[in-house]
Amino acid sequence: MWRCCCFPGDVLVGDDDGVMVIPLHLAEEVADECLEMTLFEAFVMFKVEAGVSIIGLYPLIDKSMKKEFEDWKKSNSHL
Repeated sequence: MWRCCCFPGDVLVGDDDGVMVIPLHLAEEVADECLEMTLFEAFVMFKVEAGVSIIGLYPLIDKSMKKEFEDWKKSNSHL
């Protein structure tokens, strides 16, 4: 069993895998990072389903693919 501190105002997020305690002062930053990761994973699935190799895509180390991801985010801002 893991233990941690939880203070008034902290954000608790849980699912079948466990629970996270996010300090209130980090909640917005964590939410932004989660959104970015969700968008990136959608982009990866889009590319892989189109037949693109995962190499350089995940993890995102290919500079041209990074630019393509940024462009893709702009054109898919509704997600």
